[in-house]
Amino acid sequence: MRLIDPETANFDTIYARFRWAIPDRLNIASQVCERHQSDPNRIAVYYENLDGETAIYSFGQLKTLSDQFANALKGLGVARGDRVAIVLSQRIETVIAHLAIYKLGAVALPLAILFGREALEYRLRDSASKLAITDRSKYETVRAMLTELPALQMVIGCNTGEASVRERLSAHEYPREIEFIDELPMTTTGKVRRMDLRQREVDKTSSKN
Repeated sequence: MRLIDPETANFDTIYARFRWAIPDRLNIASQVCERHQSDPNRIAVYYENLDGETAIYSFGQLKTLSDQFANALKGLGVARGDRVAIVLSQRIETVIAHLAIYKLGAVALPLAILFGREALEYRLRDSASKLAITDRSKYETVRAMLTELPALQMVIGCNTGEASVRERLSAHEYPREIEFIDELPMTTTGKVRRMDLRQREVDKTSSKN
């Protein structure tokens, strides 16, 4: 899908001819990930964190990781139309979370990691978010809202050091094997680099204990 003819160099012509050409049905995950699977080894993301650690992810790796996480979210009850809050900084897990949510037909709600408690609570309540994904910097803050927000059912922690929910989901069957990954590939070839990606499901009952 092209909105502008790449052969046209004159801006006035481009402006005069421009029309939005958005299809009736469109999934962002399909546009940015699935349609590139004819060349799965093609580099999709160059990543560098605040410590200067770098990683490269291919389109094939993005598909595998987002498929796995989408199935995990499905096992936790996320369905089409559900709102899922993402309270993460710019990291590879943020990309995976977005793709997984889009694949389920759910609605991703990106929230700034710099938001304070009041700002987070207002947006989580107003959107009726069913699930929130965050890291250790906001994990306890969001977790404390479970008893206050009727729609919020669980919190998934990224790099929180908490236990995985692998056991809870092991009885379910999915089109693709579920794997709560604690290591993500660094390159399309060679060794994988450990990048802790653990999930913790917290329900309203356990949060009261």
